Amino acid sequence: MLPHLEFDLLPKAALDVAAVVEQFGWLSSDGWIELLGRNPGELPAPFAEVGVTRGEGSEEACVALRHLGRLPVLVAPTSPNQNVGRLFDVHPNLFRIPKMERAIDLGCGSGRDSVWLGANGWEVLAVDRLPSIGASLHAKHCPEAKIEWRKAHIVDLQAEPVDLVLLHFAWDEQYVRKAATLVRPGGYLSLSAHSETHYRCFGYPRAARI
Repeated sequence: MLPHLEFDLLPKAALDVAAVVEQFGWLSSDGWIELLGRNPGELPAPFAEVGVTRGEGSEEACVALRHLGRLPVLVAPTSPNQNVGRLFDVHPNLFRIPKMERAIDLGCGSGRDSVWLGANGWEVLAVDRLPSIGASLHAKHCPEAKIEWRKAHIVDLQAEPVDLVLLHFAWDEQYVRKAATLVRPGGYLSLSAHSETHYRCFGYPRAARI
């Protein structure tokens, strides 16, 4: 059994409906979908739970989250789960890997995992064709973290081997081979792929990538 990391330096927050209503006014379900869709990096991955504080607008927020493939759970506004912090989850593998120094996140997508690693003291190279969403999370949640956002294709990446390489939901045999070359001896490689459930619910990725 791998050791568990004891601390998460980016505590997860519930979606504070009252704060959103105060800033934007009452929103319909479609309004919530538009608002949340503008900030995709803030949402956890599909099928994850999202706490939603009870109050005016919470029903519409829950409808929007279900439409976006997340699982809303109503919580009290005074819940200890309500912190000023992130809404997003990270890959559960990250909580099982001991703290080391350097990581590469291949196909970093929204950048959630990279930002979490950076906030918890890792030096991270985040690689994607469009890394700008992750860079905005970085600036918002942990601007002091050492994260380099590099626009590149995975197979073309040139980098020294590191302690941890992530290849989450960017499945391709050539990507796996590339990832393996970037892990130092004794390091970790975390792999994850889309399932048939992703395809049935969201229509992606194409069947060959499941």
